[in-house]
Amino acid sequence: MLTRLRARSVQSTDLVIPTGANHPGRFVNSRQDNAVVSENSDLGNRSISDANGNLQIGSGFQIRRCNNTRCKTCPNLLTSNLIISNITGKSFKAMNHSSDVLNCHSQNLVYLLSCNKCNLQYVGESTIPLHKRMNIHRTSKSGCENMISHFNGPCKGHTFSIQILEKFEGDGYNSSNEVDDTKRKIRLFSEDKCIKQLRTIYPYGLNDKVRNTTNNNESVGHIFPPLGRSRERSVRTRLRNHVRNITSVNSFFDDIYKVIEDNPKSAFNAIRK
Repeated sequence: MLTRLRARSVQSTDLVIPTGANHPGRFVNSRQDNAVVSENSDLGNRSISDANGNLQIGSGFQIRRCNNTRCKTCPNLLTSNLIISNITGKSFKAMNHSSDVLNCHSQNLVYLLSCNKCNLQYVGESTIPLHKRMNIHRTSKSGCENMISHFNGPCKGHTFSIQILEKFEGDGYNSSNEVDDTKRKIRLFSEDKCIKQLRTIYPYGLNDKVRNTTNNNESVGHIFPPLGRSRERSVRTRLRNHVRNITSVNSFFDDIYKVIEDNPKSAFNAIRK
């Protein structure tokens, strides 16, 4: 199981919005504008991570944290390129299509947020730098109702971890300093693919909608791609000794509540099974 990095500072997530909401534009005021990405002489070694886990290098995927003590993004920015769906337990590799070393100032990308209390996840895309997008998530009062309700309700006061799912070449803007429509369509396609692959659509996750679906009235489960089997299916017997008997509806829900209370981070995957 992927070990999560502990946050070095507490960041408020009381008010959040999704990436699809309107934002102030490219020039967003930020206290992190002067953050500096630290240098590391080990960059040439493509399989090195430092003692604090600040650098994970492999197959062109490199992430560094800035050295600005006021940065609220880097303490929760995971540096691994291994992405895990908290619903299915399946893992995927993040992708970097650019030659950039990624950091909190990276832009033109798709990202993943995971609640550090219950593991519910959210996929978004951003043209503006990642740390500015996270500032919008933390401070805005309108947008995705699922995100707002979650961090004002059952997980109030808790933080979310941040991972870069896919980084595209360039900054997402054209020569006129406007959002490039072609690049935006590529990001939206990738965002939609990741939402379905990681199963982050509500109520499985915190995304409120998907694109590229033929029937908006179909159940949520039908939009997800099928899961590949990691091993051969066992031969079923008539006795089904592996199936536990459920004596009543009440006992079934008692078991569900116990799973949620004992281990909320893996509850959804346990309930699915």
